[in-house]
Amino acid sequence: MSLNRDSDFSFLLQAFDEARKGRGFCAPNPSVGAVVVKNGTVLSRGYHSKSGAPHAEVEALKQLTNEESEAATLYVSLEPCCHHGKTPPCTDLIIEKRIARVVYGFKDPNPIVSGKGEKSLLEKGIQVEFIPTAEGDAYYEAYAYWTSNKLPWVTAKLAMSLDGKIAGKNGSRLILTSSVANTLTHLCRKESDAILTTAKTVRLDNPQLNVRLENETISKPVYIIDRNLELSTTLKVFTTASHVTLFCSNSVKKEHRNHFGGEITIVPVHEKNGVLDLGVILKHIALDGVHELWVEAGGILFEKLHYEKWVRRSLLYSCPVWVGDEGIPAFRSLPVSFLNEVQSTHWQALGRDGLMEIRWGQKL
Repeated sequence: MSLNRDSDFSFLLQAFDEARKGRGFCAPNPSVGAVVVKNGTVLSRGYHSKSGAPHAEVEALKQLTNEESEAATLYVSLEPCCHHGKTPPCTDLIIEKRIARVVYGFKDPNPIVSGKGEKSLLEKGIQVEFIPTAEGDAYYEAYAYWTSNKLPWVTAKLAMSLDGKIAGKNGSRLILTSSVANTLTHLCRKESDAILTTAKTVRLDNPQLNVRLENETISKPVYIIDRNLELSTTLKVFTTASHVTLFCSNSVKKEHRNHFGGEITIVPVHEKNGVLDLGVILKHIALDGVHELWVEAGGILFEKLHYEKWVRRSLLYSCPVWVGDEGIPAFRSLPVSFLNEVQSTHWQALGRDGLMEIRWGQKL
């Protein structure tokens, strides 16, 4: 690899570092980062902070005069957009700011942009280079999956004791994970676009399902499967979530659905084999623009999502706690054959706990 390519790679990784600042907050847009460099010196940085806000390229370039940005190189994590959406095309500003070269790290899979952003810059005499990286492929994995399949990239998390239990007697809440594992959970919530759970989990645990990290508390959109609309809005999540959507059976009477008022979204779903159709639920969540969906619920939803092959990644915490026979087991009915879909596994220590990450084959 040449010195120039080493330098390009280094600055491109800095653009991905910027992109991570907006991860989990930009849906339905992807999070993007940008770095402007001239004569080997970083002049400015920017990232896309939320949907409707200026894009990363704009945030970086607006800090510079045309003279400062002239003949500079723009490093951006994703191919620059060239269409009017909530904001103007980034390619227009790149041209206006007299950028000489654009280096980007992932080809936008969106057909509105794909290849067109690069083409519009080349037509104006701007040098454009795509540098594929493993970092880019991993970072935009969920966005590419959502774009191609019209489904969210699902990560399902489950914590269990050494004897395979997830709850105490009659489903009572257990504190299983250590502070280290809890921190990872909150980081994953932060980087996800939304959270999916069940009415049973909300009723038994009364969780906040927000992000609580050092010096920051962040609300996230929460989707709850509540078949008969039985939840009380006095539960914590109705205050701590940025928005709550309840999925119920389409047999629930309309007057009962209207009882919740306009601040909560109610989505009726037809039943399949006596339960709400998960495919319909996930497609609705995808239509809301959710790329990365974090699932935090009990063993029943965990099993069903895996059995129907909706999960792309599983995080299983193993905690050095022994619950005993009265505890609720994590797994009950999954056939062994579902393990044939495992693509990869990875083990790591999280304080006193263990974590197994499983990647699954794609459902097309």
